[in-house]
Amino acid sequence: MLFLNISSIYLRCGLLIDKSDHLNKEFDSNKGKLQYINPSHFIEYKSKKLFLFEISFLKIDNFAKSFDFKYIAKFHQDEPIYYNGNITKGKNEIITKIFSQKMEKFGNQAQLTITGIDYINNKIENSFFNLPKEAIDKLVIVGDGQNNNNSLLTKNIKNKINLKDKLYPYLLTIGTDDLTVYKVDSINSFTKLGYNSLGPTSLWSLLNLTCNYDDTKLALSEVIKGNNELIDLSVGDIYGGDYAGVSLCSELIACSFSKVSNGDNINKVNQKDIGKAIFIFYGVTYAQVAAMVSSGIKVDKNIICGDTFESFELIQLIQNCLALFNGNTSQAIFNDYSNYFSIIGMIIELDKLGLIKNQ
Repeated sequence: MLFLNISSIYLRCGLLIDKSDHLNKEFDSNKGKLQYINPSHFIEYKSKKLFLFEISFLKIDNFAKSFDFKYIAKFHQDEPIYYNGNITKGKNEIITKIFSQKMEKFGNQAQLTITGIDYINNKIENSFFNLPKEAIDKLVIVGDGQNNNNSLLTKNIKNKINLKDKLYPYLLTIGTDDLTVYKVDSINSFTKLGYNSLGPTSLWSLLNLTCNYDDTKLALSEVIKGNNELIDLSVGDIYGGDYAGVSLCSELIACSFSKVSNGDNINKVNQKDIGKAIFIFYGVTYAQVAAMVSSGIKVDKNIICGDTFESFELIQLIQNCLALFNGNTSQAIFNDYSNYFSIIGMIIELDKLGLIKNQ
């Protein structure tokens, strides 16, 4: 069976097959031909395997011609494809054309996400993480990204967090098309605290407009190397150095995009420099929204899910800024399966209704 989570940028998929099925053996024998499905990226659900993968809508035509698609088509014939998320008319036409199968929307995305988090917490060890302090770099600064010491990030260092019976209560920040924050007291009890229209889709759209990338992950890895010195106003620009009164270093950004307000520096910066400023502005705003809408609520953890584009620099930026804005009262927590929580939740709820069948 095939399950979809749809955003403006990605089509995220869950392919559920029996572990004993002969197609599972065929899967292993053909894994060298696969471009989109990583055979090692799966979770076990009862007697089945759930393979998790994503497709950028920018490359959807390539997917339709791939071996992966031909392989997936074997699994969902004569069965509905269940999906959640926001689907436009255009996206609906694209997906229907590719899969040629009936699509059925199922469930509330927030509830499904919370159900998925609960399942992951109980079933999969060491999937929650944040970055250790030694991996936190000064990203919210003016300067050349090439000079930042981000070597620790390339080693994929993660501080594993085991929540188990300490999961609830928690704050949940979902970044898909927009940015929405919830307080979650139990698997069936949650409250929407607020939202902001500046979400991951906004970040990608701004980078796409200014830098003309066609790959989200490549875009973020490239723009972080830019130099925002001629774009963002620093503390040092205002005070001539560090502002010791409140321990602000001279390189800290005081006002985003301030140096191009009069057009003086516009012709001196390149696309990567602009992308760096957009990246920082987005990460800071993301953390500010998460902190502001949950202000006064005493919960010690904020689970971040949705599009972080597999960018450790963005994870680093959100974690660092969230701690700054909430006074370290609520730590940012990430998860290896965060983009697929709602798919996992959907399978659990459909299983309760007896709609997950043996193939």
